[in-house]
Formats: sequence, C-alpha cells, structure tokens
Amino acid sequence: MPRTWTFLAGMTGLTLIAPLAIGIAAAGQSGAQQSGQAEAQNRITAAREQRQQERARENAAVTTFKDSTGREFRVPTSDRVHVLTREQDIAWNPPAAAPTFSGCPAAISGKYPGCVLPPRTHPPEKAWHDPGWFSPAWADDTQARFDGGYLLRLGAATAPAGSGTESGNGVVGYLPLLGGGLAVGQAWPGAYKPVTLPGYYTRYYGLGGEGAWRYYDRTIYRMKPGGSTIAGVAAILLGAPIRIGQPMPPGHDAYNLPAAWRDQYRDGPEALYRYSDGYIYQLDPASRRVRAAIELLA
Repeated sequence: MPRTWTFLAGMTGLTLIAPLAIGIAAAGQSGAQQSGQAEAQNRITAAREQRQQERARENAAVTTFKDSTGREFRVPTSDRVHVLTREQDIAWNPPAAAPTFSGCPAAISGKYPGCVLPPRTHPPEKAWHDPGWFSPAWADDTQARFDGGYLLRLGAATAPAGSGTESGNGVVGYLPLLGGGLAVGQAWPGAYKPVTLPGYYTRYYGLGGEGAWRYYDRTIYRMKPGGSTIAGVAAILLGAPIRIGQPMPPGHDAYNLPAAWRDQYRDGPEALYRYSDGYIYQLDPASRRVRAAIELLA
C-alpha cells in the first residue's frame, strides 16, 4: 500500500502527520470491536447452554411415590439413580467402635521394654498428643497416654528393674487411630473383626471384592491386594444415621449436593434435597422428614 502523508497548513509552515499514529487509532477501534463481539458471543453461548439445561430438567422423568402415610410425592429419576422409599432398604447401623482392645500393640512393645511407658516429664507438644483431645474419657493422663498413633490405656504393671519407669505405667489396652495406628502402610489389627457393608457402598466407593477393604469407626480402608496392609482410606462416613420417614438429623440445613447433581435435584416448594455419605435425600419442606434416599449409580 502506498505511503500517504497529511499536510496541515500553519502559520509557521507545514506539519507532517505520519500514518503510524492513524494506524494505532484504527487498531484501537478494531480491538474494541473484537472484544465487544467476543463478549456478545459468550452471552449467546451461555444463554444457549442455560436453555439446554432447562430443557433437560423439563424432560427428565419424574416418578410418583407414596410415603408411609399414603401421601404422594414426586422424585426426578433417570438411569443414573435408584430411588429407595422404604426404611429397611437402607437400614444399616454402623457397629460401634470398641472402647479399647486388651493388651499392648506390637509397635509399642517394641519401643518400650515390657510395654511400660516412662513417666511423663513435660506437657504434650501438640494438642492431639493429649488423650483428652479425643475424648473426655481419656483425659486422665495417669491412666491414658498417646504414643505412636495409639491411645494407650495404662494400668498396674511391674516396671523392669533399673528401667527408671514407674509402676502403673504398663499398657493394658489400646485404640489405634486413623492416620496413626491405622495409617497407610500399617498392618490391620487382628482384633478388628470383619464388618459387612451395604452393597451400595461397595459399588459407590469402588471397593472391590471381599478382602479388598476393612471398616472401623465410620472409616472404610482400602487394603493392599493379597495382604493385610492398609493401602489408603476409601471414605470417611461423616453423617449421622439417616432414616426414611424420620426427621433429617441436625447439621443438614444448607443445600450441599455435588455439582454433577444440582441441575436434577434443586430445592423448591415441593421438596428439599440434601447429600450425605453417597446418598441424596429428599425431604418434606414443612416437616423435614426424609421421604426417599437416592442411590447415585453413575
């Protein structure tokens, strides 16, 4: 393109205006136009996606069920979920954690001769090194101690001669802790009996067959294949037991569904939805009683 110059007549002569300045102004205008066009396109795309989501919700199947009183209610359904409306379908009482196990764990007996702990000479360095941090029942440090990932119950014992330890500091019971005695790489305590989990949990958390997992104190552990060594934590079941036909336990006031399920299950005047430990629960908005439990299959 030929170079062009603009001549301005003035009192003192001629002034030359280079085409570069004109080009910069034109480029600025072009960039602003492009930015505006991009923003407009983004708004069009967002509106289209919103319409698609709204149509998907409108076209989703809705199934009518009856509660224990005979009142009808509706639940959005698909091939990705399974709706349960009877209490016995999800009735599972997690076994209570044992208060302690008798004896002394191998990790402690190998550390302290005769499983007798030395006297405590200074306060715990960390808050969770104090047994009372876990439970008031363990608050008496003359009868309990934290060591090596275990809560240790102390009792009468004869200290080895010349060991400098005190009588009464012998370990007579213990409780392995998540991340401590029950940490990844630790051997599973033989005193912990097998627990049968609901079949839904084995599918939802991908636990595998028998022997591939263990359960204790609302925690599901993955095991290394063919052994008894902890490979990892599959799930920690944080929620209180929830029963169909009963009020939702406290602590479930806020809408908390995973993002993948929020389009299908939204709070409204006809139903509330809450998530806990792999289930979505539908609640009656007035009474907050649990109408249904929804298993998430995919």
